[in-house]
Amino acid sequence: MKLKLNILNAITAVKSKWYYIAGCLTLSLFVAAAYLYFIPALYKAEATVKVAEQNSQNNKVNKTATDAEVLKSRNMIEKAIAGSDLNVVYYSRHLMQTKEMFTNAPFKVRFKTDDATFVSQSFSIDLNDEQSYTIRYQADNASLTRQNNFGKELDLGFIKLVIEKSNYFAFRKANDNTSYAFTTYSAQALAQELRSKNYINVTPVGDNSGLVKVAVTYPNADKAAKLANAIAFNYGKNEMSNNEALVSANLSVINAQLDATGSDINKIQSDINAYKFENKIVDMPQETQAGLQTLGQLQVQKVDVDMQIAALDNMSNYLRSNRHVNNIAPEYGTVNDLIYTETLLKLNDKAKERQRASEAGANVVAIDKEIDALKENLAESIRNTRKKIAVKQEELAVAMTTARNTILALPEKQGELQQLERSLYLNQKIYDHLIEKRAEAMVAAPI
Repeated sequence: MKLKLNILNAITAVKSKWYYIAGCLTLSLFVAAAYLYFIPALYKAEATVKVAEQNSQNNKVNKTATDAEVLKSRNMIEKAIAGSDLNVVYYSRHLMQTKEMFTNAPFKVRFKTDDATFVSQSFSIDLNDEQSYTIRYQADNASLTRQNNFGKELDLGFIKLVIEKSNYFAFRKANDNTSYAFTTYSAQALAQELRSKNYINVTPVGDNSGLVKVAVTYPNADKAAKLANAIAFNYGKNEMSNNEALVSANLSVINAQLDATGSDINKIQSDINAYKFENKIVDMPQETQAGLQTLGQLQVQKVDVDMQIAALDNMSNYLRSNRHVNNIAPEYGTVNDLIYTETLLKLNDKAKERQRASEAGANVVAIDKEIDALKENLAESIRNTRKKIAVKQEELAVAMTTARNTILALPEKQGELQQLERSLYLNQKIYDHLIEKRAEAMVAAPI
């Protein structure tokens, strides 16, 4: 009886407050509808790529995992979108809803810029009539407006635009309350944008298939499909084997180190399991883990510094053996020095200029002088960079000695296990670092 009274009281309370409940339900439905209206839907496109064949099954698995990383790297995405119409993103806004357009945009934009620091630039555009348009943009903290005709180049100083009507232009009216905008991106900036928003995901298909799946999730279905196909096509067009031939000097060393390090890891893991079982050891002290982590980071830095020294030595040997040959200098590896990198890029650009001039029958004496000067500058940059890296090597050696001494000071009871754990950790860090370096070398083919 008491339960029945409680139920009746609850029903009465609900009836007396029905407008509150109705209001909450209405608000919830409104919020859900607004979310569905303003948040764009995402579309997924997939492409499957077969990696280059390997001699052994183990190498095949490693190659598949490595190429999956290569396919979603920034360099690979940059190459895939270079020269395409993906560098311009189009938007329409109607009834407070912004949508990205692609194939259905009423106009198409081509642009070029000589500014090496250019990242991106956003514009809003009014389609005035059949012949002209007006754009608005921000530059140097100022709002600027320019008018031009369709199909005619518009020079804004930092960028040159050509805006043309598309096939959809005739079906749209300039006064239908729909506004338009577009953003131009450099290849580097667009690749970084796609990676930062996790639009692109690349994963191996199974363990031994040798296949890699490229999945692109994007607010525009047509663009998602084009991105997936562009990445897959670029991989097939460049053929990783071609890149391997171009960077064989680096890859042969890295692959040898990977094989040796992988064997060491397997042996150390077996030794650790046997030692823990014999001594009934479950975990390592927190202090040991901190010391191992510090030493591992230092070891990775040392590998990176050693590879930079090797790259500088290779470049020095190249300059000595090609003193009178005006050809393009190869990129032997990543060197973290801005002056060195800029000088090498200038040298290669000048070598390309000489090749074009030579093919055209022009006089190349002046260009040869500039090339010789750039080679001297590059040699000087190599010497200076080598000095700085040598100082870094000395600092790392001192830091590694200190870290090792800290680990050796730990209780003697677990000394053997610490040594094994340290060796395993260092080898795993080096193995992961070498995998990254191999992926970078396969994408960054010589200039």
